[in-house]
Amino acid sequence: MQSKSFNLKVANMRAEQEFTLYPYAGGEIVYLQSDKRWIELNLKSGDGKISKQNGHQTSWHLRFHGFNSFQMDTIKLEEINDFLIKNNGQDGGVKGIISFSNEKHFSTVNS
Repeated sequence: MQSKSFNLKVANMRAEQEFTLYPYAGGEIVYLQSDKRWIELNLKSGDGKISKQNGHQTSWHLRFHGFNSFQMDTIKLEEINDFLIKNNGQDGGVKGIISFSNEKHFSTVNS
């Protein structure tokens, strides 16, 4: 499994940006990062938080410089969940430089 990117335009963004999905740690929250923004997204509800300003692309910025709330588009939310379910618990990496593990998707844990 490789890392996955999604093109998103949410909250107060003027233009669509490419966000990379962080390795899945389990639970209902996932993290996405672009070169300008940071997103924390609830996989069940679609509720999201995005860092307020361009150039604030870390979780630290989201917590200490504020965020805008948004509701993720249903189609994009399904696309992210489907990707995580498809790659349930698989290890991955990026060009042999970085390796990571993905936890099982919360919807399949007790299946």
